Amino acid sequence: MPIARTRAGLAVAVLALLVQGCATNQPQMPEIRSVHRGTDGDPSVKPEDLKLSPEQHMEQGRQALQKQEWTRASQHFQEVVKDQPDNTKALLGLGHALSGQGRQGRAEEVFARVVRLDPGNTEGLEGLGLAQLRRRKLDEAGETLHDLADKHPERWRAWNGLAFIHDLNGDFERSETLYRKALKASPGNPQILSNWGFSRIMAGDFPAAERILSKGLDQGSHYPPLRNNLGIAVARQGRYKAAVRILTKGMGQPQALNNVGYVAMLQGDYPTARRYFKRALAASPTYYPRADHNLDKLEALQDGDAQAEEPTRRDHEARQITISQTPN
Repeated sequence: MPIARTRAGLAVAVLALLVQGCATNQPQMPEIRSVHRGTDGDPSVKPEDLKLSPEQHMEQGRQALQKQEWTRASQHFQEVVKDQPDNTKALLGLGHALSGQGRQGRAEEVFARVVRLDPGNTEGLEGLGLAQLRRRKLDEAGETLHDLADKHPERWRAWNGLAFIHDLNGDFERSETLYRKALKASPGNPQILSNWGFSRIMAGDFPAAERILSKGLDQGSHYPPLRNNLGIAVARQGRYKAAVRILTKGMGQPQALNNVGYVAMLQGDYPTARRYFKRALAASPTYYPRADHNLDKLEALQDGDAQAEEPTRRDHEARQITISQTPN
């Protein structure tokens, strides 16, 4: 099975996505849909907010973005865009809010509008490229982010997104070069280190992954995927007890035990896998059915009725194992 199919599934494990592209040859995107005043039944929007001035809506929207109150932020920026459809700052805020809500198609429309209004707007280009990436429009995303990164090498999210694309395609040598460029633009950034370490896990270079991920934690970062991915990198080297210690600092003990058991199963160490799955069940027999599912899978493997495979995106979404990489 090609690398892009067996390993690329890992690269889309948990998309806890954050957002903050030259205008020529940009794809023509549909115009942003009209927006309307009103709360649309959203309890997070207070009626009195709708009486604010555009400047007040902008400030309230920015504050909501900082708090990751995506729906509330979206409402404030829509109120401005209603009367000022060419206000690029409001459109940028709206694009980020929509992306935070997971509405990537609408976010792409909004960022595309910003780029049409202001072809050199780096934040708009970056938002467009990342929205395209989240929609798995890899060719378009690659073109948008490549053009942006070449002209504005300080945009670390553009480099990070490009590296993510190469990870999806199994080109880990190229992605490593791009992660280094992202770190040059944003030294010590825990999100970049986490993604780079995850990339090395997919490439099978577990010692390098451990070094990269440990560097992020040594810098005092509390970014959760760093610790999760480090635990998996350590477990892939057969150091299961150390992996459990690392993982339990960032997740519940049953989940940590299950994850280590799953790694042992991937590596064909079935007795160890069974031991960790049973420990996970003992720690939480009622609320942790995933370990029970994995025990069933282990039985099938030992009976020769199944074949061990790297976890797919569906495996991760079922939380049989938790490792993380995001386009940002």
